[in-house]
Amino acid sequence: ELSESELTLPDFGLDWGMHVQAQVYQLLRGSHLVDDPEMTASMERSFTRPWKELEKGKPEYLDSLGDLSRKIGENDYRLSKLFENYDLLITPTVPYYHFPAKGPFPAEINGKPITEANYISGILMPFNYSGHPSCVIRAGMMTGHGMKCNKTGKPLEMPVGFQVVARRHEDFNLLAFASQYEKLAKPFDKWPGFPYPSSSSQDSSKL
Repeated sequence: ELSESELTLPDFGLDWGMHVQAQVYQLLRGSHLVDDPEMTASMERSFTRPWKELEKGKPEYLDSLGDLSRKIGENDYRLSKLFENYDLLITPTVPYYHFPAKGPFPAEINGKPITEANYISGILMPFNYSGHPSCVIRAGMMTGHGMKCNKTGKPLEMPVGFQVVARRHEDFNLLAFASQYEKLAKPFDKWPGFPYPSSSSQDSSKL
């Protein structure tokens, strides 16, 4: 039986970025990589700056950690209430078309400017924090927002999917659902082309 839920979850977009910065900073801290001038410059531009400020005790970064802790608690509570009544949660993934890996990143969705960081990640990040098993299942193919294959000049078809989330520690139910769906819907009967430059010697049909 399927039914809709009015569930809303906290916006983890910027918090997730800060969390990743912390992980990378701690991994690289004390590493020989930090002695490399180019790597050091890159770290200064991105990953380590907020955490160096945190070490100095700047309150705005301390506040961000407190906000993250509160959001994790609220996220866990809302999901615990939801899964009292549902076995699985089915959600969209991200709310925009495919875009080239080199950018630019989408600045709007359906003509509306992106104003919250969570819009970028869709509804994927809350489950990075909650510990619920989740997976993205392919639903089909779509022509991606003006993108064309450089090899053939035809519109580039790309896969689209949806996310399924299960209760904590019920990975088996999640995988069983995904397996059953794939057997019935056969979403892997077609594969996207690869937008290699026309000068490439690679044959995408063999990949």
